[in-house]
Amino acid sequence: MGFDLGHTISSLSKLVMRINRRIERNNQNTNNNNQDRTFSVNVFLGQDKMIRFVPGVRNKCGVYVPIPEGLEVPFNSSPQDIGKVYLKTASNALKHFGEDLDMRKAPPKYISFKGFKSQKEFNLKHFCFSSFCINGKIKFTFMLWHKNQFCLLKEDIKCVVEIDKTDNELIIGNAILEVIKKASNAYPEMNILSNDNNKEDRALVIDKNIHSKIIKQICKEVLIPIGVFQKGNSRVYLDDNGYFFTVIEFQPSAWDRGTYLNISIHFLWDGTDEVLGFHMYKGLSERQKRFIKFENEEQFKLEVTKLVDFVKDEVMFYRKLRDIKFAKKWILDFFEKERRSYDKSMICLLDDDIDLAKEYYSLFIKNKENPPYKLDELNKNLVYKNIKKNRAYWHSIPTMKKMPVINEWE
Repeated sequence: MGFDLGHTISSLSKLVMRINRRIERNNQNTNNNNQDRTFSVNVFLGQDKMIRFVPGVRNKCGVYVPIPEGLEVPFNSSPQDIGKVYLKTASNALKHFGEDLDMRKAPPKYISFKGFKSQKEFNLKHFCFSSFCINGKIKFTFMLWHKNQFCLLKEDIKCVVEIDKTDNELIIGNAILEVIKKASNAYPEMNILSNDNNKEDRALVIDKNIHSKIIKQICKEVLIPIGVFQKGNSRVYLDDNGYFFTVIEFQPSAWDRGTYLNISIHFLWDGTDEVLGFHMYKGLSERQKRFIKFENEEQFKLEVTKLVDFVKDEVMFYRKLRDIKFAKKWILDFFEKERRSYDKSMICLLDDDIDLAKEYYSLFIKNKENPPYKLDELNKNLVYKNIKKNRAYWHSIPTMKKMPVINEWE
């Protein structure tokens, strides 16, 4: 094969052109990276009225890692001075842009940053405002304290100030003061701009369980005095009626703060009974009323008070079923003949009506291969035995040991 000089020169030329294009792209990417370098600065307002800035460096993996190069400035400084310190902190973050920083080894944002005077009490003694410089914008957002850390939940996004990326100290300082003011107006109970530093129990944290506390407090005021028992620290309440419990559950939602309401009878005459269930209820299901969503404390207290008053009326009705004859008439009349036939047979046994008890029990076992009892085994003592056994079980579990005892059923 001959040596083709022209072809070789042409190939080399193409290779040089490709290399030059790659160098140009790399230079362009480098310039773009220099122009689009992002940073984070967390802004903390302390009770001592100091604003503290913590730089967050965007590491090579794109994660913002806090570093101990923070700065602080008095809250009563001029907007320009506040903006100046913010820019110095941002500069500290940019100096380390893209470095191999490990988030797992970084100290928490609110502990032991160089230059801070209140390091030992930095967490709940401060209000947190995140800021990110991305895509030519600087966005300031108020962040609440949730479960041992400052974080942002969807429902919290109320206080945001966004400005164009700038090195104007006055614009940045005013933006910081504006988002602080917005947070103070949105959450007056937190006393963000209060000068009363001696006030105890300042509401520095939005209590995400305030709705549950409201429910329990109203139940304590309305249901507990009439003898209703709270199961542990839960939102389940029980009213002991001897052969059954009235079960009241203020059921939480997986999607929002608030409560559903479930009310039902849990009979104690089943042979094996280790789970609180909804055996019999007045409506189409145990679910009563609509879901009550927590909007604010005043609204929720008002609606839950009405709900608990309704519960009280239901409790008083179900207490009428302690009278066996009244209970038998109501249960037999309320449900169609084949519905709840097992429970109908049991209440008839308690009323010494063996013939009617067997009639309903026959309906119950009609299509069952292994019924709990044979028809000729039915008697009042069997029902009492099961009730006492189940009562002993429920009174033995830790959350129900303090439940008052009804002597006639023990």
